[in-house]
Amino acid sequence: MGKLTKLQGLMCIALCSVLAASIAFAGPDGPGGRGGDRGNRGGRGGFDREAMQQRMMDMMKEQMDTTDEEWAVIQPRLEEVMTLQRNAMGNRMRGMFGRGRRGRDQQEAEAPTEAVEVASNELQETLDKAEPTAAEIKAKLAALRGAREKNKQKLVTAQQKLKEVLTVKQEAMLVMMGMLE
Repeated sequence: MGKLTKLQGLMCIALCSVLAASIAFAGPDGPGGRGGDRGNRGGRGGFDREAMQQRMMDMMKEQMDTTDEEWAVIQPRLEEVMTLQRNAMGNRMRGMFGRGRRGRDQQEAEAPTEAVEVASNELQETLDKAEPTAAEIKAKLAALRGAREKNKQKLVTAQQKLKEVLTVKQEAMLVMMGMLE
């Protein structure tokens, strides 16, 4: 197999991002809920999010052809953008695929850390009630929309900060990867 072209590399990174998010939010038993014992491979269900993120960062650094000094400035800003995008995407994926495949005890043990996730959990708890009132649902829905809007604003700001330190070529590459608009 020959060396990947830059565009193929970019597409690979984008695919890896989507795959990583899918796996991370599928839970320990995968989408079908029948994962069985997968051994001790780290993370949820054998998925090591940190190792995957490090591989993605290494590939992006190489594809963007940055020096170590440039990367030291770009990487934290890029990671912030990726985190904000993952927060938004993960919450929506959860909505599409239900609460996830994790058990209730595991869900409660993993306290949410982001406002969008907290608001989403609170709305889900309201919807899980036997007969929630319309007022309860509307209040939780408004809170979720507000949290999503704040996350969106943070993302726009983070993307702008990232653009400030990029060359035009690097910016174009990140647009192709879906990290920037």
